[in-house]
Amino acid sequence: MTDELSVIIPAYNEEKYLPILLNSSLTQDFNGKLQVIVVDGKSEDQTRKVAHSFKNKMSDLQGVISERGIGRQRNFGAKKAKYKYLLFVDADMVLPKRFLSKLFAKPVESKSFIASTLILPADGNFYEWFILVLAYPFILLINFLKPVIPGGLTFTTKELHERIHGYKENLYLGEDIDYGNRAVAAGAKHSIFLQRLHIIPLEEHEKWVL
Repeated sequence: MTDELSVIIPAYNEEKYLPILLNSSLTQDFNGKLQVIVVDGKSEDQTRKVAHSFKNKMSDLQGVISERGIGRQRNFGAKKAKYKYLLFVDADMVLPKRFLSKLFAKPVESKSFIASTLILPADGNFYEWFILVLAYPFILLINFLKPVIPGGLTFTTKELHERIHGYKENLYLGEDIDYGNRAVAAGAKHSIFLQRLHIIPLEEHEKWVL
């Protein structure tokens, strides 16, 4: 059982979605030590204020500020992480109840690993679900040939993150795929946990492109 976990949440103008993710974190039955780090990329809305409002609800919540850029913010959060295991989660995600306990129920078999999970729309329309039904079999097939690690949620270790020098900060698209490819090339074992993670809405991802 993984009993020490640092959750890193890069955020930019996420005052609407961040509280949904943080509230879903509060419903978890994870019994280990949990550190939550919200890395704000100098938002122009109330993202920092929202993060600060949860400090009395969470025993170990940090709100930090870095330069904007999803790779840069993830790396900055990893430097602040105090635990061995890292969980990178985008701010527009929703963790279903008992997600963490189910995700980490089994002991980690490899000291060097990178893992992802299935991502589903929290309130998707027919078009979004149709695309996912078509895409997931293809993604699973591709993973047998070459791992594809989406950035919505990535589970790994701080040791591996530092060994591959984190995310490439000059990439604003595909930085998650690049990160996963370099992790596997460095000898990390890749796996997909069959636990659902919810996302809300997809168009917000465009804000990371400078």
